[in-house]
Amino acid sequence: MGRHKPTAAHAPTARHLRDVDAVAEMSRAELEAHAKALRAVNAVTDALLLATDVHDVFRRTLDAVGAFTHFPGVAIFALDSGGQTLELMGARGFGDDVLRAAQTLPVEGSLTGLAVGRGELVTSEDVAHDARTAPKVRRLLGKEGFAGLASVPLSVAGRAIGALNLIYKGRMGLTLHERALINALAKVVALAVERARHLEQLEAEITERRREESWRSFLAESSVVLASSLDLEQTLARVVRLAVRTLATWSVVDLVEEGGELRRVAGAHRDPAKQPLVDALVLATKLDKDAPEGVALAVRSGQTLVRQLDESKLRPGGGLPVSTTDEVHLQRLRELGGRSYIIVPLVSSGRTLGTVSLIANEPGAFGLRDVARAEELARRCASAIDNAAHYRKAQEAIAARDQFLSIASHELKTPLTSLHLTIEALGRRSQEDPAERARLGLAKQQVRRLTQLIESLLDASRIATGRFPLQPEDVELGELVSEVLARFRDEATRAGCALVLRRSAVVNGHWDRLRIDQVVSNLVSNAIKYGPGAPIECEVDRDAEQARLRVIDHGIGIAKADLSRIFGRFERAVSARQYGGLGLGLHIAGEIVRAHGGTLGAESSPGAGSTFTVTLPTSPPAPAASADPLAGRP
Repeated sequence: MGRHKPTAAHAPTARHLRDVDAVAEMSRAELEAHAKALRAVNAVTDALLLATDVHDVFRRTLDAVGAFTHFPGVAIFALDSGGQTLELMGARGFGDDVLRAAQTLPVEGSLTGLAVGRGELVTSEDVAHDARTAPKVRRLLGKEGFAGLASVPLSVAGRAIGALNLIYKGRMGLTLHERALINALAKVVALAVERARHLEQLEAEITERRREESWRSFLAESSVVLASSLDLEQTLARVVRLAVRTLATWSVVDLVEEGGELRRVAGAHRDPAKQPLVDALVLATKLDKDAPEGVALAVRSGQTLVRQLDESKLRPGGGLPVSTTDEVHLQRLRELGGRSYIIVPLVSSGRTLGTVSLIANEPGAFGLRDVARAEELARRCASAIDNAAHYRKAQEAIAARDQFLSIASHELKTPLTSLHLTIEALGRRSQEDPAERARLGLAKQQVRRLTQLIESLLDASRIATGRFPLQPEDVELGELVSEVLARFRDEATRAGCALVLRRSAVVNGHWDRLRIDQVVSNLVSNAIKYGPGAPIECEVDRDAEQARLRVIDHGIGIAKADLSRIFGRFERAVSARQYGGLGLGLHIAGEIVRAHGGTLGAESSPGAGSTFTVTLPTSPPAPAASADPLAGRP
């Protein structure tokens, strides 16, 4: 079959072909415009995905819109929290006069505000003469040759957060593709701004949680530090080292001395390389207690000071609140830095004890929260300082008491010795008078008792001052206990107590015989005093490494609450009026046993008697042991 040939009626005319070509050309132009718009939106989207915060979103939007669209002017505005004002966040393509005039625009009375209020794109083809344009920028835009303006709101979930303004030179209206492009750009930018704000808020919350955790950790650690020692200056030095990790760049503590003088006692810097500068500042700084500012003012007023330190003060005569204002001192301050500082008074029981100063290198670094934290730190430091001062005074009082006891005991022994000798002489002369002998016997008994009390005071004083050396020798414990019981036989008989000794083995050790005798005597004497009318049992045994002595009475017993304190100095579990004594016997016995490396404990309950158990090591102490086991003990 042959090919069909078109007739003349079906043959395309030249005009028809030209119309088809024109339609095709228009379609290609629209497709290219559409593709160009998509590329611009994609480019802006890609750029905004890299934004790290809101300001970075604004910057990247300006860069991307300028690079991928034909609009010569771009501006971004953010709506304030009250919804009344638009704040310029960034712009490209405008002169300085326009930027200054457009820093803030009213929502009511501006074309940009109109777009925000309507929630849709608003355009102007003659912005220089458009009454809807803010008057203060209208003339300036015309002067710079801008004619058209398109303002589109930045909205998220129907809520306006700002506006995107695009300026173009000519008065030709926007095409559908350009309108679609502007709306698409606005949606992308709005979502990016909202995302960045959420990220900033999340980061702020995380940062705040970390700060709170760090602060709680700091408080816990500072509390441990403040409670761990009563050495005041050492404790404060450790606290300021903690403070510079959390609260400040560097920190110092100043205390009020007798007479109101101020003394710098501690300082620390976050940078270890600058610690020597702070140490030098602590040693060299002489504070003026009458200075009108700084530490002196905080001490006088009892109020926290928050100040800025400018460069003008770091020169002689610059008003720095210290009296050592020589050039070397000022140079140290310059090298340390510090533009913001908090000075918090250390107040306890209504008295200002000193100050703690926190210094930061940045101006305006301290806010209300920092002030509150500094005051909390100061409160804890003041409490620790007060406790240390009370402790120091107590130690001084105890030392004075111990010194008095030592002197008084020594002084009392001399007349007692003379009195004892006199009574002995009188006894020899009164052999023929039984009544006189009885009276002299009673006097001798009271002298012996008084001598024992004085010896106890002397021993307590020796223990407290660390002058209580031992003189160990070989001792058989059962034999020593038997000798002690023999001495107490008459006293026990008068009290109606049978003394019983049970020895399961020979128990040898290397101990101070006189001091162990003193321990056993104290325990047996107490058993007779508090357990009259019932037997008193002494048990001696040993194991591979320890000797053991138990003294058991069946007397009044001891309350459980008192067992933990009866070995303290001057402590008693019963009334002194009923039973007498100084409350030193068990304390001295316990210290003697501890000095030998042993233990003294008690088991008891009211009405069921008491059992005191002494354990002593049977082996002699190692050669490296101190010759004075109680030296340095409190």
